[in-house]
Amino acid sequence: MLVIGKIVYLDTEQVMIEPLEADADRHIPYDSRLEGISRLSFSKDSLDNQPFVVGDIVAVNYVNEIQYGDPCWIDAVSWDLFESQ
Repeated sequence: MLVIGKIVYLDTEQVMIEPLEADADRHIPYDSRLEGISRLSFSKDSLDNQPFVVGDIVAVNYVNEIQYGDPCWIDAVSWDLFESQ
């Protein structure tokens, strides 16, 4: 699955993003499993070679399981900077 969001926190172990709202013009997908979730936290393990900074908009592929909480944790599979098409 894919989520697009803005990085709001980044440290040596985790990355936290705020998911962006669905937007057809910017090709941001709708994911009903993220309803009511304002922040997502990912392990930074898969980001060791990525030069992301707070404020970047990223597209994150993640496994299907969402561990609810505030922020909720999701296991990332891959990361890329998001570029609106």
